[in-house]
Amino acid sequence: MGTVDAQAVNLYALLGVPENADGARLRHVIGLHHTAKLLPEAILAKAERYLLSDTLRLQYNLYLKNLTAQHAALSHLNLYAHLNLPHTATAAQIQAALNAHVHRIPLQTWLLARKWLLHPRLRERYDGMWAQRFGGQWEAVLADADVAGVATDIATVETDKASTPWALLAAAALSTAIGVITLERVYQRPIQLYRQQTALPPLLLAAPAASAWSQITITAVGDTTLGSHLGDVSAGTLPAVWREQGDAYFMQEMADVLAHDDLSIANLEGPLTQANGGMDKPFVFKGAPALVGVLRAGSIEAVNVANNHSHDYGAQGHADTLQALQAAQIPAFGYQQYQIIDIKGKRIALAGAKAWSVAQGKEAVEQALAHFKGQDVDYLIMSFHWGQERQYRQNTTQRAIAHYAIDRGINAVLGHHPHVVQGLERYKQGVIVYSLANFVFGGNGNPSDKDSVAVQLRLDFAGKQLLAQDVLALPLSVSGRSNGNDYRPVWANAATQARIHAKMQAASNVDVRMGWREDLTSQALLAHTFKAPAPSRWCDDSGSVWAPSVVDTSLQRFPSCVATRQHWG
Repeated sequence: MGTVDAQAVNLYALLGVPENADGARLRHVIGLHHTAKLLPEAILAKAERYLLSDTLRLQYNLYLKNLTAQHAALSHLNLYAHLNLPHTATAAQIQAALNAHVHRIPLQTWLLARKWLLHPRLRERYDGMWAQRFGGQWEAVLADADVAGVATDIATVETDKASTPWALLAAAALSTAIGVITLERVYQRPIQLYRQQTALPPLLLAAPAASAWSQITITAVGDTTLGSHLGDVSAGTLPAVWREQGDAYFMQEMADVLAHDDLSIANLEGPLTQANGGMDKPFVFKGAPALVGVLRAGSIEAVNVANNHSHDYGAQGHADTLQALQAAQIPAFGYQQYQIIDIKGKRIALAGAKAWSVAQGKEAVEQALAHFKGQDVDYLIMSFHWGQERQYRQNTTQRAIAHYAIDRGINAVLGHHPHVVQGLERYKQGVIVYSLANFVFGGNGNPSDKDSVAVQLRLDFAGKQLLAQDVLALPLSVSGRSNGNDYRPVWANAATQARIHAKMQAASNVDVRMGWREDLTSQALLAHTFKAPAPSRWCDDSGSVWAPSVVDTSLQRFPSCVATRQHWG
C-alpha cells in the first residue's frame, strides 16, 4: 500500500466513537463535529459517506482490519511530543506547530492533535490523560515507528499497489482530506470558553449505549432580594417597580438562559412576609409574599434561604417565606432544610448554610452528608453564605470550608454574601464559585459595584457515573442603568466584561474567560427538557466554535439561522 499505511486515518478514532456505534449515534456525533469545527470538513464528509452507508461501511471496516499500521488509542499518544512542544504550550504555539508538522507526522496523529489540543474543553480532557501516562516526559522524541512512517504527499502512493477496493477507498478519502489541510490550518473564529473541570477516564474505548448518556445544565445566580429596606414601597424601590412592571420584568434579559437550562438556583436574601417588627440592624429587608411570582416568572426552580437576612422579621417572617415558596412550588433549602431534585433520571441534592467560621462550615457539611446518606444522590451542591462584603478575593475561611466540603464529597460549592464577584476554583474533583455577587437586588437603590456573574455548571453523565463537570461564567450587570438600579440584570457590555474578568481572574486558579449570549445558542444541541417554549429567535448557530459535549446523544436541533451580536440585541 505504499505510504497509505502511514497516512491512513481511523475515522472512528477521530470521531471518538466505538466501531460498533449505530448509525444514529454516528450521524449525531458527526453533526456535533461539523458544528464545533473539530475536524476538517473533508474528513467529516468522508465519515458521512463511508460510515453512514451500510455497504460502504462494510468495505471501510474491512479496510481498517487490513491496515498494517496500528494506531494507538488517544490515551497512549503523546501529542505534545509529536509536535515538539511542552504541555504548557499556548494555543498559538500549538497552531504554529501544527502548520509546521502538517506533512511531517502521520495524518491520524496530526488530526488528533488539531482536535484535542486546540479546543479548550477537549485539551483539558487530554491533559488529564497525558499527566497520568507521560508526566513530565514531554521532551521524548518521536517514536521510531512514527518517524519511519512519515509521508510527504498522498500523491506518492503507488497506485499499482492500491488495487483492492478498501485500499482505493482509503486513497480517495485521504487525497481529499490532505487537499484541504492547508485551508483548515487556522480557525476562522476565536475559541470560546468551555472549561473542563474533571479528568476523564481513558477515551476511545467502547462507549455506553446512547440512552445512557445525559447532560444536565444548572445555572446559579447571586443575591436576590425581592423587597426593600423595611418593606419601603416608595417610588424607585423594587416593590414600586414591581407594581408598575409586573413579575416578568425583572429577569426578562436572562429569560433565554434561565428558561432553557435544567435547574436555576438563586440565593433569596430577605423574607417574603407581611409581618411587622423587623430586627434592629442597619439593613432590614422585607417583601410582600406575592413577590414570589418574580421567581416563577424568571424560571428560578430552587432558592437558598440560609443567609443573614432570612430572619430579618424573625421566625414568623422566615415561616411566611417558606410558605410562599411552597405555594409557588419553588423548593427552598438551607439551614436544616434539604432538597433532592430529579432531573433526567439523576438526583441533584441541594444544601445551604451560613458559614462565618470554619467550624460552622464543617458542621453544615457533616449535617448535609448525614441527611443525604443512603438517598442515592448523583450530584451534591452546597450553597454557603460567607466571606466579607465588598472584598474581591475570597478569604482563608472561605477556602478552608470549600476545600473541606469537596474533600468530604460535595461536588460543587456556590458562594454569596460579599455582593461583588470573587474567584472560581478547581479543587480536586470539585468546582467552587466563591461569590456570585448580586442579581435582582432590591436591597440597594444604586449599588456602587454593579458587576455580577451567573455561572453555569454543565454535567455529563454516563448512566450513574459523572464523567465531567464544566463551568461557564456569564458576565452581567445588576442594572440596565449606570446611574441607578432598575433591578433588571442585563448582559455586560465589552468594558464591563473586561472589568469582571480582571476581578475574577486575579482570584481564580482556572482561566476565567467570559461566555457570551451567542454561546448559548448551541444549547439547542444539548437536548435539555426545556422548561418553557424556546423563544422564536433561538436557532442552531452552526458557525459557532463552541462545542457541546461529544457524549450528548440528542438529535434535536433548532432551525438554522445567522446569530450575531446585533441579532441578539
